[in-house]
This record gives sequence, structure tokens and C-alpha cells, in this order.
Amino acid sequence: MGAALLALSLALLVLGVSSASLLFASLGFAALVFTGLLESRQRSPVVDVGLFRIFVFSALLIAAFLSYLSTAALTPALSLLFQEEYGMTPQDAGMLLGLQALAMAISAPLTGRLSDKKSPSAVSAGGAALLAASLFAYSHVALSSPSPHFLFLMGAGFAFFIVPNTTLILLSVRPARRGTASALVAGARVVGSRSAMRWRSTC
Repeated sequence: MGAALLALSLALLVLGVSSASLLFASLGFAALVFTGLLESRQRSPVVDVGLFRIFVFSALLIAAFLSYLSTAALTPALSLLFQEEYGMTPQDAGMLLGLQALAMAISAPLTGRLSDKKSPSAVSAGGAALLAASLFAYSHVALSSPSPHFLFLMGAGFAFFIVPNTTLILLSVRPARRGTASALVAGARVVGSRSAMRWRSTC
């Protein structure tokens, strides 16, 4: 019952956010609250609702969700922009967009080492600032230039944010609950990404 209600709640939330439907969003939120109340009374719940009473955990999980929501629809949207506005072939557009993945692959190991030596929260905040600045700057130049350097900075910013953010999420809960916390991070990624993709297709 808990799994079925959770699936229904998330489906309604995704539909509500992606289509800007207040009705679906409200129904999804209400169903999620009901699911949380039901799960809190179960001896073996699908989701340990008690984790959301930890402020740091909840705040970091919301931040992860918002980061996926803001970046997930970027790749298909830019792929169409490059092909229609600049006349690139699908292969060339894909190679250019690959700069983001390359930046993530390069930055992620460096971010992990830096987080171990410095404050993970400071590294994560810096990554979020770099990602936000890159997205803002790119929104002003995308129609006049592909600006590959901004694509690289977006990928680096995302890696510098999400790696220490995930570390902080796992450290904010007891070791016995880190499996559940990791699953909720994955859930935030799926819900954020699907909401963004459906919103883009709706637009």
C-alpha cells in the first residue's frame, strides 16, 4: 500500500509541476502527506519518514531536486537550438553538448578530494553559484553563439555542487539509514528530471 501510494503521489506531483497544473500539484502534495502519515505508523515503512524531520537532510534533498529540475531539460533543448539556429548536424550538436559530460567526468573526482580536505558545504555552495551563474550567462548569449566554454562551466558547476551535496545528505543521517537516504537522492533525481522534461515537452 505504501509503495502504491508513493508512486501515485510522485506521478501526480510530476504532472502538476511539468504542466503547471495547480490541481495535479495539490492532489500530489496531499497524497504525499497522506502517504507520509501512513508510513510513519508502519513497522517496516517503504520510506523512513523520520528522516525528513532532520532539517539539514530535507534542505539538501530539496536543493538536489531543484538542481536536477533546472538542468535536466537543457540538453534536448540546446540540441534543437544548435541544429535549428546554427544548422549543426545532430552529431556535431551531440559532440558540443558532450562538453558538459566531459566537465562532470573531470570535475567529480577533484570535487571529492576537495570536499575531503575542505568543507563540503562550502564546495557545494561554490558549485551551485558557478552553475547558476553559467546558466544565467548562457541564457543571454545562446541565441548569438554556442559558447562552448559556458557549457563546460555548467558541467563543472553541477559536479562541484552535486558530489559534496550527496556526501552531506548521507552524513546527515545515521549509518543504518544511509541506504534509504541514497535512494531518496535517486528519487529526487528522477522526479526533478522527469518534471523538467515534461515541462519542456509541454512548452
